[in-house]
Amino acid sequence: CMDTPEGLLTDEPVIKGMTVNSTGHNIGCEAYRQTIMDRAGPQFSNKELGAIWIDDGVGAILQALEDNGQLNNTIIIFQQDHGIETKKALYENGIRIAQFVHYPDVFGVAGMTFSGLVSTIDIGPTLFDFANITSLTSTGYYDMDGKSWKDAIGNTTKETAWKDERCLFFEMQQDRAVRCGCEKYITIPDKSESFTATKGRQNGLAVGDALYFQMCDSSGNYLNFPNGNPEQRRRRTRRNRVDTGTLSEVLSCFLNKTSPSNNPDYVTTCIKTDDPPCQDSSRMCSRRRRRGATSCNRRRFRQKCPALCGEC
Repeated sequence: CMDTPEGLLTDEPVIKGMTVNSTGHNIGCEAYRQTIMDRAGPQFSNKELGAIWIDDGVGAILQALEDNGQLNNTIIIFQQDHGIETKKALYENGIRIAQFVHYPDVFGVAGMTFSGLVSTIDIGPTLFDFANITSLTSTGYYDMDGKSWKDAIGNTTKETAWKDERCLFFEMQQDRAVRCGCEKYITIPDKSESFTATKGRQNGLAVGDALYFQMCDSSGNYLNFPNGNPEQRRRRTRRNRVDTGTLSEVLSCFLNKTSPSNNPDYVTTCIKTDDPPCQDSSRMCSRRRRRGATSCNRRRFRQKCPALCGEC
């Protein structure tokens, strides 16, 4: 524990809550490490050891801040890692994580929740906002992807907009996904080379070229274990061409905005607009309508003639 990025320490570190125990004695690095294994139990694994070490480390930071009178005036953001079952995939288990924020001087200590859609790319703009670095005239400011949620916390109207209207984007290999409010859309161009497709098959999740999911119940509450997983193969929501088409347009907006071939764009906001009118895309549809002859039992025909076939 004496080997640091700046070189070897001359003495072992003295860290309250780690090398300094609850009785105030400095037991040193080796003895502290042994306490981790003792607390994990005889059948410990790296999982238990890591959890205890992280818990001690966070506790030591909080203790140091409290001892120096800075705890209530310090923003602490703690995030867990994604699930391992669908690691490197675009299902919720592989991209959705818990995020905890501790800032008593602003948010108090009673506890609150925020149901808006946020991303790790929002952390930078949010911390800038708290530091009053909010425009190009502010020293140190620069444009970033992401959005500050500072003023949305505790504001019901803004929180609702963040929950129902905001879109988040995800990518892995050639696979892409967009989540707008309760709706989610995943594209998998090549299922043979896709981590998303592979993990989906292994875990009983829906796999296809284009997947649409309704992530909330009828009351708008996010569906999660143990109340069912909308991404499971047997629970996938079947929706018409308008639903997937609208989310596909949002995804195309994002891909164009972030393309390395284009200049950086921090102005355009890719959001889901009102559903477009239901229209048939082929003259064949009107001809079939006049003749009274349709082929709505065929999937490709329904895709070209959604209005004629009552698909939207």
